[in-house]
Amino acid sequence: MHIHTDDFLDTKKDLFVLGLFEEDDPAMYESVNAFLAKEIQEAIGLGLFLRMFGESYPTKIPGTGCQRALVLSLGKKEEITVERLRRVM
Repeated sequence: MHIHTDDFLDTKKDLFVLGLFEEDDPAMYESVNAFLAKEIQEAIGLGLFLRMFGESYPTKIPGTGCQRALVLSLGKKEEITVERLRRVM
């Protein structure tokens, strides 16, 4: 498996995977894609996406070339390791 990471959000891929730490505020993605930021906030509010390690939330990002999006919970920032990242994938 090849994993490519970027410091920016590229929503022009077939599958867009976004990892969120428990401490992250989904609103920080509003400047990149307001729909995705709102979708994540609503999913958290409705209990559809729990921010515990290993949880996932599939969605779509309309208006982009991206067919599917998958939001993954990475748990707490201070607990992330290469092994935990491998397990969440």
